[in-house]
Amino acid sequence: MPKILRIQDSVPGAEYIGKWNNGSKINIFDVKDTNGLNAIIGVAKHRNSEGTVLYRGQCKLYEHLIPSIMHNMTTFSRNLAVLQDSLEKMYGDKSLTEYCNWGNTVSGWKLYIKTTYEAVLQHYGAKTRSVDFVDNHWTALWFALNEYKSGTYTKRVISEVPVTEEQWITYTDPKKKDDANQYGYIFLYFADTGVPEVNGLYLGKDSYTVDLRKALPPTFLRPVSQHGWVVRKRDVKVDMLDMFEGNTNTSDQHIFDKDVVGILRIRIDLIDHMLGNGALLSQENFFPSTDYDKGYKKLVDLQGTTLPLNMMEMF
Repeated sequence: MPKILRIQDSVPGAEYIGKWNNGSKINIFDVKDTNGLNAIIGVAKHRNSEGTVLYRGQCKLYEHLIPSIMHNMTTFSRNLAVLQDSLEKMYGDKSLTEYCNWGNTVSGWKLYIKTTYEAVLQHYGAKTRSVDFVDNHWTALWFALNEYKSGTYTKRVISEVPVTEEQWITYTDPKKKDDANQYGYIFLYFADTGVPEVNGLYLGKDSYTVDLRKALPPTFLRPVSQHGWVVRKRDVKVDMLDMFEGNTNTSDQHIFDKDVVGILRIRIDLIDHMLGNGALLSQENFFPSTDYDKGYKKLVDLQGTTLPLNMMEMF
């Protein structure tokens, strides 16, 4: 079970400032320096040593942590059907299975192959039931600093332009309003890895967690450069009586909130200072082109046959 960061877990340089999501038990900590960042991450990992604390960097603090397939619920059912059809076709594509070089360990194991394929699609930009994480907080900081717009990532800067009332985030002091655009956020997420694992797939009670670097050959370069993991919730069996009475909502099973153990808020100018200008912390490194990422090229080439056209984000 995940153990959330408590108010008393505040450390010098990372102090409690409020709750996430109006009534949530998840606490938010304001990070002031690198020592505070490292210390609060250390607390989260120490409290959750039976699993793995992963990171997710975001430019905004949304109401829930949900997969991309749920960003537009009007297209949820259609996108889910497209995803499931694509996974079935990928499973039947023998050349793709051979390319992944899994060998006899998972040969014919449909659960492993389809779960890993969904993780791959998620990591390369398709709309899936899964969520991306990393195990390197430098990578998470980069995603909290750089915003994706119109096919590319752009570094955010502190804006002096006033924002509307709706864009303010208020924490413990209702009179103090902080510009939401000044901050990046790091979600600390408990991954259930104290369970049986095969070739990078952790078979948890409520979720499947995939370490992409273990599950895929190194020809898939993006997961290596990003230190990428992907988590998907296990399917919930629907009670037939509830289904008959219309009391089910299958989309609810894809909300990831309950395994968040804490959220870090950091000013983007501090993030920029922490990261500097190293080549490893660049869009070119995190998103290598198909000239270098041969696994990515393999997926791109499948679009229009095994996969729908334009299924994945292009970089």
